[in-house]
Amino acid sequence: MEDENGEVVREFVKDTEVTALYKSMKEALVHLTHLDYESTQSLMLERLRVQVEGHIWDRNKLSTLCWAIGSISGAMSTF
Repeated sequence: MEDENGEVVREFVKDTEVTALYKSMKEALVHLTHLDYESTQSLMLERLRVQVEGHIWDRNKLSTLCWAIGSISGAMSTF
């Protein structure tokens, strides 16, 4: 990156490891969905049902599940 004087300086990008992990996990979920979307869908619906019933409600698990569902939402519309 160049600064205001035109000199090349190192740019610090926050959370690059987290972003790379997110992209890898998303790609893996999309591939699994393409391989067997019915199993992926039934697994996620079952996990969601358990969270909604409230017997084993966990905010972190619900957040993770919502992220997973959102990351494959475009992949499932093609089937």
